[in-house]
Amino acid sequence: MKKARLGDNGFTLIEIMVSMVISSLVIAGIYGVYTIQQRSYTVQEQVSEMQQRIRGAVDYMARNIRMAGYDPNGLGCDSDLTTTAPSTLEFDICDETDKREFTIAYDKTEGDINVTTVLNGGTGSTMPLAEGVDAFLFRYLDSQGNVATGNNITVVEISMLVRSSAPDFKHTDTMTYVPGSGDPADWKKATNFDNPSTNSPNKNFHRRLLITSIAMRNM
Repeated sequence: MKKARLGDNGFTLIEIMVSMVISSLVIAGIYGVYTIQQRSYTVQEQVSEMQQRIRGAVDYMARNIRMAGYDPNGLGCDSDLTTTAPSTLEFDICDETDKREFTIAYDKTEGDINVTTVLNGGTGSTMPLAEGVDAFLFRYLDSQGNVATGNNITVVEISMLVRSSAPDFKHTDTMTYVPGSGDPADWKKATNFDNPSTNSPNKNFHRRLLITSIAMRNM
């Protein structure tokens, strides 16, 4: 008697090739979705990091600049701002017992904002306030919004442009970043951001610009 053999025929070459093509398409689709999601996550992470750096730095500056000249017990705080450069600001704050001298300065070579604090005329201590800052400017205004100097200054305007910590080679930054003055050329007063109209070099970085005005309570 002959035994019937079932299933010995297997797959034909055409069936195998079709299966391979379908499998390749499925894998390519999965990889494409993964790549898109991964890039989206990376971009969002960079944006979140930039926003945190901006918020932290501006919050610190606003909190202290707003109190410039405060001196309830007459400890000798200077009631004026020292505005020696568009990227440097000096001021004093006194509380009931201590005098603190603040210097906020932008280091255009390193792209950092640093703050130096001197307590009661002693040795100053410097700490970094923000990193990855492409451009930074102080602008000083009176109560009417006009550019001011000396005793007429009642508002400090901050323009701060921060870049992501790593480049994104699938992104080209084509934005023109304008400081609070309205003139992009003003960046060159205090920064190495040489060409704000084309963002050259480093076009592959994400950036965020923040412009804020701080009204001082004691001026």
